[in-house]
Amino acid sequence: PVYSANVKEPFGYINKELLKDFSMPSILWGIDGDWMTNYIAAEIPFYPTDHCGVIRVVSTKVLPYYVALILGIVGERYAFSRHNRASTERIKSVSIPLPPVDIQQQIVSECEKVDAEYGATSKVIADARKSISEIADAEYKKHNLIPLGNVSTPPQYGANESAVNGDRKSDYRYIRITDITDNGDLN
Repeated sequence: PVYSANVKEPFGYINKELLKDFSMPSILWGIDGDWMTNYIAAEIPFYPTDHCGVIRVVSTKVLPYYVALILGIVGERYAFSRHNRASTERIKSVSIPLPPVDIQQQIVSECEKVDAEYGATSKVIADARKSISEIADAEYKKHNLIPLGNVSTPPQYGANESAVNGDRKSDYRYIRITDITDNGDLN
């Protein structure tokens, strides 16, 4: 299975191996895109894409899942992004808070509860979208089809302006979709 930092489920398969040992959990981070991290448990073989890095915790003083959680947060403070790439050298120099293992476990447990709630909510949303799709498919088959242009104003794009005011006298700037991360943060 192929994984990346922003993909929590396999999104393809490849018949190669890049890594040989899967006895330890892996933490993936995005190298050249929006800042994201992913955690892959031990004993799960995978192939990382070329857009992510892989680290493995070798210290017994640090829980790997804790590192994945904290790295996701701390990486935002380092402002890793498409423009500030999270190279292996930069990741190696990232400093993370290191509470005792029992505190790390408490943090992990709380985050796992949130992850479970997120998963349950995501399933409800996916089921609702599937229902909507089924309704739309049924209606699509029952009725005559007409071009959308026959019942709407002519389609048009949004603002077609330069991102920065040409006279540079203003502090105003258009925000483009590419200025917003997958997490909804403004770059």
